[in-house]
Amino acid sequence: IFEMFPFCILFQDNLNVTCIGTALRHFIPQVVGQKLSSYFELVKPLIELTFEAVHSHSNNTFELATLEDVRNINKDFDATSIPEFDDEMNMDEDLDKTFHIKGRMVFIQEWHQMLFIACPILKELESLTTVGLFINELSMHDYSRETLLAQSQQYIETRISLNSLEAKSKILNSQLTSLDAIKKKTDSLVYQMIPKSVATRLRNGEGSMNTCEAFECVTMLFSDIVGFTTICSSLRPPQVVKLLNDLYTVFDFLVDQNAVYKVETVGDAYFIVAGCPLRGSNHALKICDMAFDMVDGISILRDFSSGKNLEMRVGCHSGPVVAGVIGNKMPRYCLFGHNVGLTEKFESNSLPMKIHISENCRALLPPQYITVERKEEGLSQKVGGLKSYFLTSKENRKPIKKQTIKVLLPTDSETPKVDGEPNGKDLDSSNEESKEKPQLSIKDNEDNSTPSPADFPSIDTDSQYCGGFNHSTVCNLL
Repeated sequence: IFEMFPFCILFQDNLNVTCIGTALRHFIPQVVGQKLSSYFELVKPLIELTFEAVHSHSNNTFELATLEDVRNINKDFDATSIPEFDDEMNMDEDLDKTFHIKGRMVFIQEWHQMLFIACPILKELESLTTVGLFINELSMHDYSRETLLAQSQQYIETRISLNSLEAKSKILNSQLTSLDAIKKKTDSLVYQMIPKSVATRLRNGEGSMNTCEAFECVTMLFSDIVGFTTICSSLRPPQVVKLLNDLYTVFDFLVDQNAVYKVETVGDAYFIVAGCPLRGSNHALKICDMAFDMVDGISILRDFSSGKNLEMRVGCHSGPVVAGVIGNKMPRYCLFGHNVGLTEKFESNSLPMKIHISENCRALLPPQYITVERKEEGLSQKVGGLKSYFLTSKENRKPIKKQTIKVLLPTDSETPKVDGEPNGKDLDSSNEESKEKPQLSIKDNEDNSTPSPADFPSIDTDSQYCGGFNHSTVCNLL
């Protein structure tokens, strides 16, 4: 019977153990002849561990547990033969190291002793190896072996599933990180075509027509290179591209420095606005400061064919406009209204390296902006019947240093290569001075009316496109 039930215990009425099963004899042989309560405690049922109490509750299921860790009970037990398991294999952090057995108490009348027919309570194979037992030492007359193997199989499958989920979670986190990076790049491209505030509204589900707004007063600026058609006729297409790239690189930086919005570039024409889409009362000051900076910025650029410095005309005008997102294939934030055309007329009727402003714009400027009225005959009819002025200077304004502008220009290695383009050394010798560009700021050249970031913003020159103004032939040449 002690081989058939390897975990049974036979004890007398004084709780002295007289015999134990073969499996228990393997790791706690010293319990024979000792009191049962010296090595085991009664877990279930909740009664006192006495012979009379056990006998009166013999119909209950009993559970006994060793008082100590099995490795500490038997000093002669060879614990080194038990394999060590990694903590990651333990699903239960507070693993119970005591040994539990449960079964039924049977009173043997002939012996006047109590026989505890029990089987071990094992959660996984580790519990079996902890006490130094093997699967074949479990009783074959109950479901101990099948239960243990099923639990172990379930544990292994759960562990594999958790590892698989962890690996998939890492992949998902990596993909989310990549998605965030792509989203930032996409947002950056969108914000170059559409203002951030408008793009956010579109992303939130508003229709493009809902973004259309009427602005009571904004200030606009048009600029144009003097003789650009003649310059293009004497340059190779790669040189035209490089010329415009250098020009727009400088202007794009100045746009961020002066907190204005670039509406579009068409050929050599550059169109910016202040007071739209973000409303403000100092839009005329921002545009005029931008005009001064643009004149300073173009002064260092040269015509590759003649070697002469480039010149530009600038026109500024203030008035009401309507703005909104137009188009589906390539949506753009555009301005509409009579005043947009007037601004272009002020630019076309300006003079080289002069800033031509309307009386509406002049009325919004403080006294430190010095202007000279233009009284040429017939000029008023060309600019919508308005008085016009040349904006000549601004008190206490420091012009942008040429070295600052040189640093802004892209180097030969940064300039996109075009088929048929030479090595670039004959295009612009001034770029040799800007192989390594330190971080500069023109903050000291601005007054308090124009915000100036301390660092250069990132400028993307890929967003320019040619729409084909009538006075620009760069598209036909390219």
